[in-house]
Amino acid sequence: MARKKLNRVPVAMWVMTGIFAIYSLLLLFPLIFALNSSLKNGDQDFIMNMSKITLNPKFVNYIHAWTELEISGVTFGDMFLNSVWFSAGTTLLNVFSSMCLAYGVAKYRFKGRDAMYSFVLIIMVFPVFGTLPARYKLYSNLGFIDSPLLLLAYAGGFDSQFLILYAFFKNVDWSFAESAFIDGASHWTVFIRIMMPMALPAVAALAVSNFIVSWNNYGDVLLYLPNMPTLSTGMYVFDTKMMYQADRPLLYAGMMITLLPIVILYLTMQKTVMEMTFEGGIKG
Repeated sequence: MARKKLNRVPVAMWVMTGIFAIYSLLLLFPLIFALNSSLKNGDQDFIMNMSKITLNPKFVNYIHAWTELEISGVTFGDMFLNSVWFSAGTTLLNVFSSMCLAYGVAKYRFKGRDAMYSFVLIIMVFPVFGTLPARYKLYSNLGFIDSPLLLLAYAGGFDSQFLILYAFFKNVDWSFAESAFIDGASHWTVFIRIMMPMALPAVAALAVSNFIVSWNNYGDVLLYLPNMPTLSTGMYVFDTKMMYQADRPLLYAGMMITLLPIVILYLTMQKTVMEMTFEGGIKG
């Protein structure tokens, strides 16, 4: 009986490997299709040879995408810079505010502490789409529309990142802080110089995920920053325009340029993200 089970293991492994290989190819197919389409010689070539591999790649499409794709005078380079400051700013404020809130709730006792933790859980249950008119009105009154001040709206801290960082700080031994207090350290010093370095792997993983989400966030930018489009917003607008003025290889070239920074970022930080996900799953 034991021999039969041992003989079945390799078969099961090969089956699972085949399934995951097919699944990986399905995930890679859109990327391969976009890359191949971005190298075609004009829209006519794209239509006639959509499913064929490009034998004479036209790399100049990437140069044309950088110089020709623009929205109301905002160049592709300006959209790239808008993507950088918007994604970096929202990531910094969101992760840092979540970290401060999680640390305070996890390590200090005060009135309303349990209510605050419950409040975070409750607000994550309700959808926020119905609040868009009210949010737009509020941001307009605060002067956030078409202003970098919009980044302040992402410094709430009441999100899933709070729960992850709360669980992390909850498991950190408080004796580290007590030793620092004996040496005369302040609460802020303990947080900055002891707790933050210990939480760096988790914070780095959350920052990478947050940056990718912000980089791809075209909805908020389209609504609140209409005159400061990012690359994701630009690709959305260009995609709607291509229905009438077709130059799809140029569009796909722009998409590949937009995708490249976050692919490099994820590949660079992949180990940190996977380790944080795996360890978080065990602790949870």
